Amino acid sequence: MKKTAIVTIDIQMDYFPGGRFPLFRARSALRKAAKVLAAGRSLGLPIYHIKHEGLNPKGSFLVQGTGGVELHPGLGLPTEERERIFVKHEPDSFQGTGLEEALRAVGVERVVWMGMMSWMCVDTTVRSAFARGFEGLLVEDACAAGPLRHGGLPILPWTSHRVFMAALGARFARLVKAKDAETFLLE
Repeated sequence: MKKTAIVTIDIQMDYFPGGRFPLFRARSALRKAAKVLAAGRSLGLPIYHIKHEGLNPKGSFLVQGTGGVELHPGLGLPTEERERIFVKHEPDSFQGTGLEEALRAVGVERVVWMGMMSWMCVDTTVRSAFARGFEGLLVEDACAAGPLRHGGLPILPWTSHRVFMAALGARFARLVKAKDAETFLLE
C-alpha cells in the first residue's frame, strides 16, 4: 500500500450560498468531501487543508481578513495533530505553503485531492503535484465549479467542471467517486 494523504483545496465559506462567489453544487461537494475525510480519519491518514487568502483588499472573494476565507465547518475541522492547515495566496497549493515539504516529511507518494474550484485551484494544484512526482486521485464529485466566460459567452459550471475533470483524468490524476473512499484509500 502506498503512503496516502488527503488534501482539501479551498473548501471555504465564500463558495457556499451567502458567500461572495457561490459555486454550483458546493454543498454536495462538501458532503462528499466529508465522507472521504471520515474514511481517511478512521484509517489514520495524514490530512491537509488548503485555505486561500487573497491579498488584494479590493478582490471580489476569498479576501484575507473576511469571513469568506474561513474553511467550511462541514469539513469537521482539524482537532488532531495529523491534520494541518496551509494558507496560500496563489492558485497552486504548493506555491509558498510548505505543503510539499509536509507531504515528503511523512513519506507520502499518493495524494487524494478534493476542493474548489475545479477550473482554477484544483486544476493548478493537481497538475503541479503530478510535476512534483506525486500520484494523484481526484475525487471528482467532491469538487465544485463556478461559471466562466470565453469570448463573451458563458460556460456553465457543470460544463466547466466536467471538462476540467476529464482533462485532469486524462493524464494528471485518476478520477474516483466519494462513495468508493473505503476502497481507494486502502489501495
